[in-house]
Amino acid sequence: MTERPGTNRHRVAMFVLNDMRYDSRVRREADSLARAGYEVTVYAVQTPGAGLAETEVVGRYLIRRFPMPMRSAYQGPDGPKPRGGLRPNVRRSAVRHLAAGAFVATRPLFGGVLHYAANWHLRWGAWRRRVLREVAPADIWHAHDLNTLPLAVRCAERHGGQVVYDSHEIFTEAGATAQLPAPALAYLKFLERRWARGAAAVVTVNQSVAKVIGSALGDRDVAVVHNCATIPPRRRSPLRAALSLADDRPIVLFHGSLSPGRGLRTLVEAFDDERLGDARLVFMGYGVLRPEIQTLAANARAAKRIYFIPPVPPADVTRWVAGSDVVAMPLEPLTLNLRLATPNKLWEAIAAGVPVVGPDFEQFRRIVHGGPHGRLGVLFSEHSPGAIASAMHELLVMPRDERQAIRARCRRAAASRWNWSAEARTLIGLYANLPAARAEAAAPASAASSSRPMASG
Repeated sequence: MTERPGTNRHRVAMFVLNDMRYDSRVRREADSLARAGYEVTVYAVQTPGAGLAETEVVGRYLIRRFPMPMRSAYQGPDGPKPRGGLRPNVRRSAVRHLAAGAFVATRPLFGGVLHYAANWHLRWGAWRRRVLREVAPADIWHAHDLNTLPLAVRCAERHGGQVVYDSHEIFTEAGATAQLPAPALAYLKFLERRWARGAAAVVTVNQSVAKVIGSALGDRDVAVVHNCATIPPRRRSPLRAALSLADDRPIVLFHGSLSPGRGLRTLVEAFDDERLGDARLVFMGYGVLRPEIQTLAANARAAKRIYFIPPVPPADVTRWVAGSDVVAMPLEPLTLNLRLATPNKLWEAIAAGVPVVGPDFEQFRRIVHGGPHGRLGVLFSEHSPGAIASAMHELLVMPRDERQAIRARCRRAAASRWNWSAEARTLIGLYANLPAARAEAAAPASAASSSRPMASG
């Protein structure tokens, strides 16, 4: 077993249901806590074929990955392109991929509730049970989202310690969960309240989401740690070189997950607007909708001006974003979770000094139009191709001095408030005020250190 980095007093076990390649929030939180003196292990999911180590040291923290049944093999952003015969390990990956595809395809046959229950108990549940068998004792069990909260609670019951519930969104209002029938959704909300009852702290991503979650958990206090990004160094972005685009070609960037609710179809349709004839639209990311959006873009009038590039590592995102002129995030008002969202790309754009185009939602309005540094972009109230095109056009036709001024405002807003350093202080302060930390601070240092033996990974 690879040794853990660091020799810290408090051991933190984080649980997340992804493979940690692109989860910038969990990476930043784990790194900040490790730098603050905590011994952090993140328990994540192994993706077949992605070439990820089962045990990986990242800076000062550790990632341990465990397999999940019916998890699709990694195919890259453009899907599989096998040629010739398949080697045995490739055949196994293909079988896993087909099994995962079959699981998704059966949803219409078995109904949303049965399919969701099977996903929760058979896939996520198998991963949780595997982690529970192999997890090392910890002092703090940090659950990222509702689907790992029961695991954190069970670990605390078995090994002692305290639970931190970190809800990255309003889970019961997001994705497939939001589509459950009312009785099933009510039962899941009941389980969330029961599991969260004993949590030492609850944390989420913005004030609006905190208000909803706090109410759902019985007027619980919920701390806010925004998903703010780290400000990139002021050097040339690799974006334009990767696209072979000159500096005078305006770039509108969409980066992140290409998935439902992001307004991707509307964004492609907006680029057919003749007012945007000199601009380029770049999709940087992956997701279930990528093949569909590529097909839509190929048949659009603006097809020659639309580009697709793979995602980049989380640590490099803001440098790439800085090479664009506008970051577009046309979220659709489909669910409460989307209407209250502050997506990662919003913070990454501000940190990179790039103005944003987004919906006139509550949190967007507060951050983009309501801050002390002035306007950081343009918001649209009507979710239509014409309205989104108008918002992008407004930014792209600004005189040079106005474009420079709005970029400077974004950078000032990031430097003074919307940056990860500020959010990390909130997270570390929250940890310092957990009951165990307060109790240890009150005890003699020698007794505290002798009472907590180190655990192996």
